Amino acid sequence: MLKNNIMKQLKLSLVVLTLLCFTASEAQVGSYFSKFRPGKKWSVGLQISPTFLNGDLDDPKLGLSGGAHLKYSISQTFGLKLSGSIGQLKAVSDENYEVNNNFQDFSFVGVYTLGNISFLRPLRKVQLYTFFGLGAIRSNAEGGFTESENARAFYAEFGNQAKFITGIDASGNETSNVNDIEDVRAEYQGTDIIIPFGFGLKRN
Repeated sequence: MLKNNIMKQLKLSLVVLTLLCFTASEAQVGSYFSKFRPGKKWSVGLQISPTFLNGDLDDPKLGLSGGAHLKYSISQTFGLKLSGSIGQLKAVSDENYEVNNNFQDFSFVGVYTLGNISFLRPLRKVQLYTFFGLGAIRSNAEGGFTESENARAFYAEFGNQAKFITGIDASGNETSNVNDIEDVRAEYQGTDIIIPFGFGLKRN
């Protein structure tokens, strides 16, 4: 009889312990998943960034660009983003040739969040992402010399090879006489295709 009572109490204790463990486990799981939120489908943003001219000029100068973007998230992993910005590129060569390009660019890219294959918002606050797409840049570039000696040497070598190069005399008029040249102006206006790609960090 005593043995049966002990066995019943032991079984009851095991049942109570199992229920307590299940309740604690259920509470932890519920608390964990309550921190997840559905992803935002649409988002807009503003950006501002420094610019540098990467070319054959020796001394790139710091420029600035700013713009806005509109993003649609297909899932927590992949999204599509439309961006546009305006800015300035500046540089100077060793021959005292200065270039200034006021540009506008537009792009449409796919954004892929690395390390995130879930349709739920992860607990991590900061995530790494990569992007790749297609776009266009509209350039309005102007260049000129700050020293007449360098301007004359440049025009003598390249003046007859490029239509966008113009010799300027002391009165500010156009001239093709090398001896009268005080400056050489070069201008370019056009639209070119660009392929934006790279990596970034985002905060959820």
